[in-house]
Amino acid sequence: MEKKVNSLKTSIVDWNKYSINDITNDLEYSYKKWITNKLTGHILAQDGNRVIAFQRLQRGIRLNCRILASSTEFKYFYEINPEEIIIEYNDQYFGKIMHLKDIFDSSNNKIGTLNRDNPNSKYVIAFDSENSLEINKSYDNNRYVRNVFYESPHSTYRYKRSMMEYREPYPEYSLMNNNENLNAEEQKWAIAIGIYESVFYSFDFTFA
Repeated sequence: MEKKVNSLKTSIVDWNKYSINDITNDLEYSYKKWITNKLTGHILAQDGNRVIAFQRLQRGIRLNCRILASSTEFKYFYEINPEEIIIEYNDQYFGKIMHLKDIFDSSNNKIGTLNRDNPNSKYVIAFDSENSLEINKSYDNNRYVRNVFYESPHSTYRYKRSMMEYREPYPEYSLMNNNENLNAEEQKWAIAIGIYESVFYSFDFTFA
């Protein structure tokens, strides 16, 4: 993963020109479905520039994967399973999110919560400092999806088979708006959760 992501970083722009507002669900990617599924590419900023290189490796169920994402200024690594998301920042243990709800720092202190499991299109990261940040949810935006119920119109025998069909993509958008009250550590958490939201939810191997 490290070698691949580093090769992709040669075409990204300087992160210092951007902010967390530029973490979008606009992915430029390639993918491969196999024993280990691979999603590789870039997160694009609102102006269309490549700002973060990433690779997501996924084997088995949807909540069992690894993500490596890197800009010119930071690197995040995620180990994701049904119980927790373990996160490293610049090769150091950063913390974890338990049950997609409780946020713990590197000393295992609970520092906040999030509530993505809700029927709305947004959720809130609420830090114990009383600072908070609203996140726009992302959804599968693959332009070509597999229709397993496709019925061939040209066959004498009516049968159903898997078929790739074009699906109009929805408009891309920023996943968050910068909250100037966030401290430096909370900013890192906002970036971590924004990248996770983009890379994990904007492409679903189930439909690919």
